[in-house]
Amino acid sequence: IKSSKPFYGFVLNGERLEYHVSIPVVFKDHTVGVLEFVALPDEIFSEMEYINELKGALFVKSNTKKPSHIEGYALQYNSFEAIEIMSELKKNSYRFEPLKHYEFGENQYAFYAFDIADFSGRSAAKAVFINDITKINHKFNVDLVGIVVILVFLLIVLVVTIHLGFKKIIERLDEALSESE
Repeated sequence: IKSSKPFYGFVLNGERLEYHVSIPVVFKDHTVGVLEFVALPDEIFSEMEYINELKGALFVKSNTKKPSHIEGYALQYNSFEAIEIMSELKKNSYRFEPLKHYEFGENQYAFYAFDIADFSGRSAAKAVFINDITKINHKFNVDLVGIVVILVFLLIVLVVTIHLGFKKIIERLDEALSESE
């Protein structure tokens, strides 16, 4: 260990991603050991689901072919309720795009993906968060219909007002023209 400063980051240990926090133990300007804490990112996903109700999956770089293997990454953690989502992702050639929308059955989902880098800065894993946007899209569509109805109503009021205004002006012009004759 070249530094007495703590270092931390993700490490790919076989086909399992781990988060390491290493704290050098220094005695009389000499490093005598290292205190290391290791946590699985699964806990982070569990907390995000508990706090934000955001479901997620963690795919780690892998050379083996597993049923849950996508684009060179194997599934390590998954909090999706339905395994059908995983098979649908494979069917739709999911490529870990930063944002991708899918419809599976009656539901609409937004997938958010990003790289998790190891100590050397290389991609060691892909984190994917999923949000069921079915209710949000339904509310958006209902609100959009409401806005269109209001705009059509305002357009009708505007056209009627302009029509009545021009009608009155034309009547006055006709009266003025007939008085001048």
